[in-house]
Amino acid sequence: MAIINHAIIFVKVANSVRVREEDGMRLENAGGSIVTAGVYLALRIVVPMLGYGPVPPGLAVVLSIAAFMLVQLMLIRYVASVRVPPKTAALLAIPPALVAVGITILLSKVELPAAVLGATHGFRDLALMLFAALLGQMVSFIVREPNILLPAAVAAAFVDYWSVTWGPLSHFLEKKLALIEAVSVQIPSIGHATPVSMIGMGDFVFLALFFAVLYRFRMNVAGTFWLGYVLLTISMLIVLHFRSAMPALVPICVAVVVANIRHFKLKRDEILAIVYGGAFLFAVLFAMWVFFFRR
Repeated sequence: MAIINHAIIFVKVANSVRVREEDGMRLENAGGSIVTAGVYLALRIVVPMLGYGPVPPGLAVVLSIAAFMLVQLMLIRYVASVRVPPKTAALLAIPPALVAVGITILLSKVELPAAVLGATHGFRDLALMLFAALLGQMVSFIVREPNILLPAAVAAAFVDYWSVTWGPLSHFLEKKLALIEAVSVQIPSIGHATPVSMIGMGDFVFLALFFAVLYRFRMNVAGTFWLGYVLLTISMLIVLHFRSAMPALVPICVAVVVANIRHFKLKRDEILAIVYGGAFLFAVLFAMWVFFFRR
């Protein structure tokens, strides 16, 4: 009986230590989120005001894209790693959503001085990213096992590619660019008063969703981060070179699948389900494309 009592006490102590360790990890990740948000704001305000100096304009753009992509991905990764229940994530998402909406309305109604315009856009973009990251973290709880991440990533990449090239988003990019800019995060460059590129809020939602799932199932977070960073940076440079839109979810999903391929252990019936589901998705998107094309 004494042995059982000692065992029960040991389990309770071990659990309490584990809880404290997890709480500390949450606090550490939350601190990383705050620091990264501060770095992003500093870059967002300072970079457009810098002069070229000895740096060629083309190289200045490349360096700016690389720096902002790194900081933005780090912010999403940190926020996604702070494990909170879905209800808590939903509550935390309300303040940045209100800030983003409020600043967007302010920018549409009031002409701000150039000195504060960059900072205002920076706060709006930061609020958009935080809202998207918390939303993605909240939605990530629908993924119950690692295998679900594979078809989800493939489907997201396919739908995003269709939407940008043939679907409704391509129409908005041509006819409603102001609306797209209102829900996108701008990427400024050294010596440029206007942004050189932008990333849609939906891309940050999926980024946070993927990272939250990777953290929860202890998958290859670091590999996904660095491969995604390289692919996204190259994609942004391609967009600038060819002056065309590119679905950001495609390189993101490629990074998720390639970096975590060893974690996916699909059975035969699961593979068949993915094939049938993909065929059905292709048929639906094709029918929608025909509808939009005729319209």
